Amino acid sequence: DKLHDANGVLGSVVGTTLKGSDIGTKALSVTHFHGSYKKACGLVDQFNSRSPPFDGIVAAGVLKEPIEGMAYEVVADTIDLDAIQKMMAASA
Repeated sequence: DKLHDANGVLGSVVGTTLKGSDIGTKALSVTHFHGSYKKACGLVDQFNSRSPPFDGIVAAGVLKEPIEGMAYEVVADTIDLDAIQKMMAASA
């Protein structure tokens, strides 16, 4: 869609949070993937300041508090499958 395209979103994942999340379990979690950390920060800033169209989405009750975006930067592309399996087992 235009919003995501304009903000450099390459892909998204939506699901429920797991144990250990700062917002608890079973909350909705959305992850967007960007081509750069700068673009990710730009979308997060818009979201957290409730700039349009996010102001309308929040006002309509589509999203429930706590609502906060955060940008992360991937610093390595190595996947530690053992660590992932341990985290998944711990959250089961």
